[in-house]
Amino acid sequence: MFHGGDAQRSDREDTARWFRAIDEAVCRLLRDENAPLVIAGVSKLQPAYRAVSRYPHLAGGVDGNFGRAKSDALFVRAAPVAAAALAAREDEAVAEYQRLNGAMRSSDDIEVVAAAAVAGRVRRLIIARGRTVRGAFDRTTGAVKKRAAREDAFGDDVLDDLAEAVLVRGGAVLVVEKERMPTKSPVAAVLRW
Repeated sequence: MFHGGDAQRSDREDTARWFRAIDEAVCRLLRDENAPLVIAGVSKLQPAYRAVSRYPHLAGGVDGNFGRAKSDALFVRAAPVAAAALAAREDEAVAEYQRLNGAMRSSDDIEVVAAAAVAGRVRRLIIARGRTVRGAFDRTTGAVKKRAAREDAFGDDVLDDLAEAVLVRGGAVLVVEKERMPTKSPVAAVLRW
């Protein structure tokens, strides 16, 4: 039984406390991720979770009561929301590259990008899906030695090594369809300085 005060306010505080506990677990689980998080739940509670969440990649939501829903059904409803969030992120990355192009803050030259990657200067690396650059990447100097087309087609993919170098130094890597690349090169980088 509730005595005195505002019962509605107490319910809101309890809900916020519950959502903060959920958010703490979500942030602990996803601390190194940058995937969009789709909230599935009744529409009146979604804003309450958004208000307390510290996860920086919240996407849209899926309205409904999913307490007894099968995971397949939930996936079918959430996948388009996540896809839209990823497409928006791609659009933002391409627009940023284009805006900084020519201002010495972006590059699509693989040698320049490689040297910047090992120096920790790449803030965001965009890679064309399905493209490879066979060769060797020096993780200390950033030097790239490409293999000639007539040489052995196997070996290291320099793009994979570049992505790893960027991620290790706190940069972001985005893989996009070839048609969405802002340049004909298989890489496009936004530089920190």
